[in-house]
Amino acid sequence: MYGFVAGTTPRQRHEIRAELEVTVEPDDFDTLAGVTSPNRQIDHDEVVRLRAANPHESLESIAQRLGCSLSTVKRHLRRARNGEIAARQESVQPTLEDVLDVYDSIIRSSRAA
Repeated sequence: MYGFVAGTTPRQRHEIRAELEVTVEPDDFDTLAGVTSPNRQIDHDEVVRLRAANPHESLESIAQRLGCSLSTVKRHLRRARNGEIAARQESVQPTLEDVLDVYDSIIRSSRAA
């Protein structure tokens, strides 16, 4: 996103996120559009989610959907079954008060400069 959002510049938003220790993952539009490329990483959670949502679908068709090999799907499902993939650590969301405090400090310092 470019320009101003909520009265902030991209640099100010970057400073606010850094202060709050918030990371923003860029959207993967290729995956959303179903475009696959060779040698791309397959998302473990996506393999497990697809299998759970489609338990009667063959593993081959899940592999085709993801644009990967059957062995890759099997490997991810085996790891999930064996508990080898640790659950993602949930990040603590900043409170509205925290966000507004950081926003005020960043905007004040920007205006002073």
